Amino acid sequence: MKILFVSYYLPPLLYPQSIQIGRFLNALKDYEDLDITVLTAEDNSNLDKELYPNIYDGVEVIKIKNNFNMYVNYIKNRFLSFFYQRPDTFTSWMKKAFSTITTKYKKNDFDIILTFSYPLSTNLLGKELKEYFDCKWIAYNSDPWIDNPHAHFKSYMKNINEDLEKESFTLADKLLFTSIETSEFYINKYPFLKKKIDYINHSFDKTLFNNNIVKNKNITIRYIGSFYGTRTPKPLFKAIKKLDKNDLDKFTIELVGGGKKASLLLSEYKFSNVKIIKPVSYIESLKLMNSSDYLLVIDAPSENISIFFPSKLADYIGCKKPIFGISPKGSTNRILEELDYKCYNVNNIDNIKNELENIINNKYKQSTKSELINKYDISENIVKLKGIIDEYN
Repeated sequence: MKILFVSYYLPPLLYPQSIQIGRFLNALKDYEDLDITVLTAEDNSNLDKELYPNIYDGVEVIKIKNNFNMYVNYIKNRFLSFFYQRPDTFTSWMKKAFSTITTKYKKNDFDIILTFSYPLSTNLLGKELKEYFDCKWIAYNSDPWIDNPHAHFKSYMKNINEDLEKESFTLADKLLFTSIETSEFYINKYPFLKKKIDYINHSFDKTLFNNNIVKNKNITIRYIGSFYGTRTPKPLFKAIKKLDKNDLDKFTIELVGGGKKASLLLSEYKFSNVKIIKPVSYIESLKLMNSSDYLLVIDAPSENISIFFPSKLADYIGCKKPIFGISPKGSTNRILEELDYKCYNVNNIDNIKNELENIINNKYKQSTKSELINKYDISENIVKLKGIIDEYN
């Protein structure tokens, strides 16, 4: 079966999308009945050459150059939204990608197109490629489109993007999302698309974990990732403030990649046992997870059910360390509670403080639910993706 695998972000680019979708590609190419052509970006904005260095072995790769600049991207989004929020500033790259692939291949050269969004405009490219190649199209979306609270579409662009979303999703043969909550959201939004909507969990890759046991002087709690939008460590800091001062010497919290927002907030609270660590490579982040005593998830506050499944949570689960969550009701909350971990709303400062006390007193254990943990293993999730592909064979 001939597959066109389309993802702007793939290794060696170091972004959550690269890691998760690269993981799919790295596992999918081992199936001998699949002939995979990859369409991706030649982008040098943020590289990690340790990230699946052999990912393109055995597949044809077409890389389309793009000089991504976050500042130019911001200006386009802010001041030229009528052109660059249809749905994003990557549409020019998508046009180059379409032109390149259709020059090289003709109708019926592919049996299935797999597209992976973000960027959102990948869905527009997928729609055009489906029409050109006259084949099946599986559209995977890691985040919501018009309903993403972090999207910040100008008011006059919302209707345009609503139409783009509906048209693209209607034309796709299969729609995949990252969680039960996201798939249910879209089933409620588009009941007529119910039969084509499914989900595949974010995955961890156990072959990348180093299981060396590390003894920390203090109980070490780590958060891996940046704070952006309305996501903030403030609920955590408020809870620490409520602890007995004698307890502060018993544990250390490291916010790895916490960035400027976390640093500024920490300068207000002045905790000596909380450290901001600069960003690290992906493989190094796994080592830090593995050498932690506890791992911390902090999600953005939300008045509604949170349908976001942070990809680092899958890695947390894979390294089998105890996890503590600060998150509204939704995907993160459900996943952690299913694994017998605690998760409290960002506004529930007293319960967050009580859970920190439990951690300090070693009243917090790792999950023993191996069957549930395996739901997030790439070796299981790739079987589901392959099964969906085989439906069109």
